[in-house]
Amino acid sequence: MELSKLSEQIIPNEGGQGNYLITKRVRGKDVVLSPVFFSENADIYADLVAKSGATSIQRLLKLIEGFQGVPLHIIETHKEINGTKLKDDEIVLLKRLASDGAVKPPSVSDNI
Repeated sequence: MELSKLSEQIIPNEGGQGNYLITKRVRGKDVVLSPVFFSENADIYADLVAKSGATSIQRLLKLIEGFQGVPLHIIETHKEINGTKLKDDEIVLLKRLASDGAVKPPSVSDNI
């Protein structure tokens, strides 16, 4: 059996029964996510994934993971994370992830 066919059966059955995975229908797309990681903001995160794509979100989360503790305004000013350049739409997405609580921003506020 192909891996994609197998995953189509395993994800809804095993993940759904164990409540490890939930499917949200957002912007006409099915987004599968784990309530373990996104218990508070699952709807917001699902909307961002449907709008921006899982690959874009994954890229930003990987970059943030390796560069924690830097205030958001520094990333915004330099338009890069740890030497990796960011496009304007990625900066907007990162700010949205932080402001909506999908990721915790490293600074409490950048309005002084």
